[in-house]
Amino acid sequence: MKKFLVIAALLLSVGALGSAARAQSAPNLAGTYWVSGTNPDGKGSYKGIATLVKSGDTYRIHWEVGTTYDGIGKLNDKTFTVEWGTATENVGTVTYILQPNGSLKGTWSVAKDPGHLGTETLTPKK
Repeated sequence: MKKFLVIAALLLSVGALGSAARAQSAPNLAGTYWVSGTNPDGKGSYKGIATLVKSGDTYRIHWEVGTTYDGIGKLNDKTFTVEWGTATENVGTVTYILQPNGSLKGTWSVAKDPGHLGTETLTPKK
């Protein structure tokens, strides 16, 4: 019985260490980013600044790209998915992939027209 308890305690310790290592290895996206994007169907491009603020396991994001947008998102491994919109309209989704250099490259759509995708890159402001 003692052997079983020692083995169980060892396994729990190793599991806890593995969980702590995974939690520590998750990148923190909080910060200010340069924004560069294209509108769907080749209808122009835009630039601006975005700010990400970590709140628990989610992020609040605020874009200033000629129009102000706000969103909330969650990082899952290297995929950062955000629901965004303005105070009165333009609700949509953007899905970014975290790049090795810390930038986020993504595609976005407006909820009322999800078949037309824009692109957007967030580059950490240094």
